[in-house]
Amino acid sequence: MKIAFRVDAGNITGTGHLMEVVSLIKSLGRRIEFEAIAIVNNYPLCMEKLKPLVEHIEVLPDEIPVNNEPAILLDFLKKNDISVIVMDLLDKPVDYYRALSHGIERTYVVLDNFVHKEIPAAIVVNFNIAQSQDYYKKAVLYDTEYLIGPKYAILDEDLYDIWSEKAGCRDEVKTIFVNQGGSDPYGLTVKSLEALESLNLQQEIIVVSGGAVTHHHKRELERLKPLLKGNYKFYENISQQKFFELLAISDIALTAAGNTLYEIAFFGIPSIVICHHENHNRVASEFEKQGAAINLGIGSTIDRKKILDKIQLLLMNREKRKQLSDHARSLVDGYGTTRFTERIIETL
Repeated sequence: MKIAFRVDAGNITGTGHLMEVVSLIKSLGRRIEFEAIAIVNNYPLCMEKLKPLVEHIEVLPDEIPVNNEPAILLDFLKKNDISVIVMDLLDKPVDYYRALSHGIERTYVVLDNFVHKEIPAAIVVNFNIAQSQDYYKKAVLYDTEYLIGPKYAILDEDLYDIWSEKAGCRDEVKTIFVNQGGSDPYGLTVKSLEALESLNLQQEIIVVSGGAVTHHHKRELERLKPLLKGNYKFYENISQQKFFELLAISDIALTAAGNTLYEIAFFGIPSIVICHHENHNRVASEFEKQGAAINLGIGSTIDRKKILDKIQLLLMNREKRKQLSDHARSLVDGYGTTRFTERIIETL
């Protein structure tokens, strides 16, 4: 059996969708025999992450009008005798999915957005924390199964082997984890480190940069490194396995509100969130409302003192760290990918 996977990555799109597809391919491969075909935009990281996992990578031309893409996809799928596709894309209209549903046997869709809308597909996952189950209970337009909320967060199953009961809230903060997603389009890693440096911390500070960070922001980080006096360790574009290993030894996190926030929640790490934009802010606000994170708001609008105050709060207040850790773990149990892939197999 052939299964196609349509996904994009980039500095604005980020790398979350790409890593979700990597996780899904690995999960399905543990359960069934199939031939994976990737259909991607022209971004080098797509090739790097998917090449070890798929039989063929089809790179779409740049700037295809959204209305034209379904016809191009369907033509490719027909020529290659593919009747199943998994879509993991940013902000496509319902008509886009409707066009695909008319020409292919099974479509599966992964989303992480706030929009409540019915989509024609066999299964739609939307793991955004701000989604409402109640909306989809009344869905009537299509014969679609909806898997909604953080219970279905698409996280790599490898994290099960790394997480332990010792992770989460420890008595003492020895390690601080800093990451602003796979692309950090607003240069917030540098802003975070400037705030941390002013505290003269004794803790080890792990700084992870993703594979889609621009050259400009890389240069900013390189200029800052010689000025840092604390115990900093820097990592760039590392494997998921290494990423999870670093999370597992971290005691608090300074992060963004993308997929990494769900991974941090799974590990039960008390987190402070610096958002990229309003969509991130809505996610982080919902995490905060449920007691699972501290949201500082949009990074471009917050000052250093606000970051400092919240870091000091977590450093000094174990009870606050414990509350954040427990609530985060209650939201994200890490089995979202397993639940989704098992439903795919059952419907196939």
